[in-house]
Parts: sequence; structure tokens; C-alpha cells
Amino acid sequence: MSIGFYKDTFPIKGGDYEAKYYLKKEGGYVKCVLCPQGCDIPDGEAGKCLVRINKGGKLYAGSYGKYASICLDPIEKKPLFHFYPTYNILSIGGVGCNFSCKFCQNWELVEGVVPVRSITPKELVSLIVESKSSRNIGIAFTYNEPTIWFEFIIDTANLLKKSAPDMKVVLVTNGYISVQPFEELSDFVDAMNIDLKFAKEELYKEVSDAHLKPVLTSIRRSFEKFKKNGKPFIELTYLIIPGVNDKEEDFKQVVDFISEIDNRIPLHISRFFPHFLMRDKPPTPLDVLKKAYDIARAKLKFVYVGNVWGDKGENTYCPSCGNILISRYGFTSSFENLDKTSSRCKVCKYEFFGVIGNTEITENLNIKRYKNTYKKIL
Repeated sequence: MSIGFYKDTFPIKGGDYEAKYYLKKEGGYVKCVLCPQGCDIPDGEAGKCLVRINKGGKLYAGSYGKYASICLDPIEKKPLFHFYPTYNILSIGGVGCNFSCKFCQNWELVEGVVPVRSITPKELVSLIVESKSSRNIGIAFTYNEPTIWFEFIIDTANLLKKSAPDMKVVLVTNGYISVQPFEELSDFVDAMNIDLKFAKEELYKEVSDAHLKPVLTSIRRSFEKFKKNGKPFIELTYLIIPGVNDKEEDFKQVVDFISEIDNRIPLHISRFFPHFLMRDKPPTPLDVLKKAYDIARAKLKFVYVGNVWGDKGENTYCPSCGNILISRYGFTSSFENLDKTSSRCKVCKYEFFGVIGNTEITENLNIKRYKNTYKKIL
């Protein structure tokens, strides 16, 4: 959640779109049950995310249609390496968060020290479709925590799927959402990158004022839905902060958890840089990143090093023969030994786990493959 340093000047003060997932209580209070924070909110106040506001005993989605940043990004920037590589995605973010991470990389948005502008779902869908000619595959809700934008995402995604069913919806999220709203939201979402910030409950509480278990539940449920329905496809990110979550036992716990679900889930191990309230911490040493990478590669098939451009850990290697399938430098990807038509390794015919071009690849998950109507321009 927002730490609230700038609560008095936070740009969201009200709203007229009634929120979903709340309970009315005595004395004009409401209880928000969208996320596990479960805020009890008095009349005239906001929840910890600062955007869900009690007015007269009703909860309103104050940030509905209010955005702070919009940009056409490479899909690799999310990061998503196994979902339409080489394409772009229109990315939009608002203000507020249900975490209070002391290392937040987008704290200006979370704390609301940037101006917000208004956009309707119809206007946003028009922008998404208009950007298709720029290799845009859809919309990513990102930059701040998207799940607190729940109603706006649902309305936009619903309209997008009706008007342009080939376009995709992506979330870059902390995974901190209650089960029922997660089920509703994930029906509209094609891919997620979920931040698994820590391996330990005490670190989630101390550094982010949250809990570990709901995040693990979201990851499990996401992959269960993918196996059943073919979406949402998920990738995970673990940011290594020196002196916080950089121990070998931390790496092993994260890797063990992922491998128990499925060892093909892509994991991005990212380098930390000093920011916000953790400016006293140094950047993650490269040898620590390599140790984590090696530990992860022993059990997981697709592991990546993030925020170190030019590192060999940016590439996708074939789990069977070891050849480079996709090479990367920063946010630029190039197909090497991956056949884009068959989505198989050109050398050993290993089937790539992910979504390439216009074909959903699900590798032995026993779910029906399908081709969407997106114009193939690879």
C-alpha cells in the first residue's frame, strides 16, 4: 500500500463509480475485501491503497479511469519473455498500491506525487486498437499495482474482448488479491508477471506490510487456470535486494516452490538498484545474481537475469540441447534456433513453452491448442 508520505496531496480524493467486493458495517464503516489487506474504512476515508474510498457507507473506486502514465513498451519490459516475444504492448498505470515496499521502483506513482488524467474504457480500447499497426498485441496494466484498479480493468477488458477479441490483456502485479475477485479478473487476462518478492513471511510483513501466503495462492491458482483454460500465462520475477533477500536459502525456497508447481514457469531474477527508502543499499552484486541463476537453473527450465543488459542470462536456452532459442539485449529479442512456425527448437525439436506469434503453445498440458485471429506479422 502507499506509505502515505504525500497523503494530503494524493490526487485521488473521491469518485462516483461504486466498487465491487466490499461489506457494509455498523457506524458507516465498510470493509474492502478486494485484497487480503481487508481494510475497515470509516466514512470519508480511503483504504491503505488510497484509491478505494468510503462515501456515505458505500465504497467507491476512486481511481476508476484515472491514469498517470501510458506508453507503448516492448513486451520484454514487463518482463514477459515467453509471451509474444518481439512484440509491443500498450502499457498504462495509475496511482496507489496495496503494498508499501520500501524499495519501490515506481514510488512516484504509488505515492501519487504525479498528476493524473482521465480516460474512459472506450477511449482506451480505441488507443489499443489504433496501436495495432505498431506491433501492439494489447494492453498491459502495470507501473503501479493494477489489481486496485479492478473495476476499470474489468470494464476495459470486457469491451476490448468484444470489439477486438484478438487483442491481449496483461497484468504486472504483486499477486495480492482475494480469491473471488482473482477468479473474476483472471477470466479476462491472457498473461501475468507476478512479483514473488520474498521467500519468507517476516520479510513480506517488514518490508512490504503484506503477507506471503496470498501471493503463493495467486501463483498456484494462475497456473492451475492456465493448465485448464490456456490462460493466463504466467512468468515470475524475484528482485534480489542486498542484505534482505539475497541468501542462498532464499533462492532455494523460491525455486523449490516454483518447481513444485511446474519447472517450466519462467523466472526472472532481477538486479536491485537503490531507490526510494532503500537508497542505502548497494546494487545487487553480479556474483550474487549468478549464484541465484545457477541455483534456479538446476531445477527450472527457463531462468533469466534482469537489469543486466548483455548478460548471457538474458537469453532463452533450449532445455534439451542447450542451444540459444531467443537471444536478447535489454528489451530487444531475436529468434535464433527457435522455429517461429512450429515453436520448436530447430536443432532437437524441443517444443517451446510459451506463446509465439499467433499460436498458443502449451506443451503436454492436454488442453486444446487454438489459433487466434491476430494478423501474423512475424
